[in-house]
Amino acid sequence: MRKVLILIAAVALLSTAAIPAGAADWEFFGNAIFRTYWESADETSRNNHSDGTVDALGNRIGFSDDNLQWDRQITGSFGATVQAGDIGGKINMRILEGSGSVNTTPGNFTEFYGTWDFGPGQLLVGQTLGPVNFFPSRQVGLDDFGLVGLGGLLSYFKPMIQSSWELGPGQLKVALLSPETSAPQTNPFNTPPDWQHNSTGGPAYTSAGAAFTDTDPTLPKIEASYQFNFLSHSLWFGGGYQSYESGYIQTVGGASSEQDVSIDSYILGLGWLTNWGPFYFNGSLMYGQNNDQYQMTFQQGDDSARYNPTLNEILDNQSFGFTLVAGWKFNDMLSIEGGYGYLVHTLDATNYFNANNTTAVGTNDPEDDMSMAYLQLPITLAPGMMIIPEITWYDHGSNQISPRAGTGIEDDEGETWYYGAEWKISF
Repeated sequence: MRKVLILIAAVALLSTAAIPAGAADWEFFGNAIFRTYWESADETSRNNHSDGTVDALGNRIGFSDDNLQWDRQITGSFGATVQAGDIGGKINMRILEGSGSVNTTPGNFTEFYGTWDFGPGQLLVGQTLGPVNFFPSRQVGLDDFGLVGLGGLLSYFKPMIQSSWELGPGQLKVALLSPETSAPQTNPFNTPPDWQHNSTGGPAYTSAGAAFTDTDPTLPKIEASYQFNFLSHSLWFGGGYQSYESGYIQTVGGASSEQDVSIDSYILGLGWLTNWGPFYFNGSLMYGQNNDQYQMTFQQGDDSARYNPTLNEILDNQSFGFTLVAGWKFNDMLSIEGGYGYLVHTLDATNYFNANNTTAVGTNDPEDDMSMAYLQLPITLAPGMMIIPEITWYDHGSNQISPRAGTGIEDDEGETWYYGAEWKISF
């Protein structure tokens, strides 16, 4: 940490020495966030029993689980913005050591970019949030989740080249981002060869030799959005697309051959922010394909494409979700907000069925659905000092795409409650 702070100070010193005094305007910012939560998961909760262990009757094995979360939020950050004429930039760092998640890639810097204002528009080079990011919710539970994984839209901080333009009453953004290269799951379902190709007894799925070892992106990921502002309201449209080749060497009967597939993923979104004096109503709609391969960060559930090595084909996974958020500001100190999010993933597998239990899914496309609701009471004790009590309910829903381990039966994943508060000081 000391080395990073020294580096930031050195960059600031060199930058100010390279231009005339007073030409660069530096502003530093930071926030410290702490969570004090109790997590209560029932005995069927996906959080508590992710291995899907069951007894001879198919019932979950395990105990209900209550845990205390008393730790800093990963969203706490420190950074600076700078502006020198038409040239600007931003550095934003989060303390994420040991999280082992996408947050640590690359390094601890979530944002590090420069900008050039060229009159009608702006060019951005570096890493920041891309065009397909929209935040209608202020939910603080689950590390400032904001319903982004339950119908929300978060493609996270990515390296990119982006241009933005003031267009009419709104702003247009177009970006070329670093491509993602997450391969599809090589088993179409958790328990092959339980799943067959069709009801007439077609070839069973097999994962033999189907370990993807080569990915070949030829184009960057493309994202665009437009936010239309009118009065005190906003209407947002966004979308992104990515395509790449993925392959492996298959060996059958001593003979080897290269198998290649094209994986296409996309995301479409609609969002709105409305302000009616002390009352506001926000929300979003999203629809996507193979969102795991697209890397829609923190999205919940089973959203990965599947691969059938026998037929060398991709089964696309379609996702649909929405969020609804409403709030009321009583005064400068106290307000209230509640929200609901729903998400369902549907694997394009018509006429694929489960040999162990044909009544579990039949010939329908298998689904994985989930929902979440929260209620919070933000309290502002002083400028920059907030306490946000909140209750969150997370219904993990049922999962047909990845059925209960060893059985092929639809998995009821239970529910989890979160009670507590977030403590935040911004400086």
